[in-house]
Amino acid sequence: MITCTRCNDLTRSRPQSAVGRDPEEVGLMAEVLISNLERDGETRRFAAHGHAVVGSAGGEAVLRGVFEPGWRWS
Repeated sequence: MITCTRCNDLTRSRPQSAVGRDPEEVGLMAEVLISNLERDGETRRFAAHGHAVVGSAGGEAVLRGVFEPGWRWS
């Protein structure tokens, strides 16, 4: 059993460990992609109080929004 140190919700089921199991039974792992938005991303300023950093990871677009104090939806 895998435990989560960040979550105390014991009502959720946890995935079973794959250690010692047949690889065909376990299946494939999702691909892990790493992207450094600070280095490779394009910064786009909001009209006021923030900006977005746009980049890509594995051909997919990734956006991180930075909302500064005073930012509003409207």
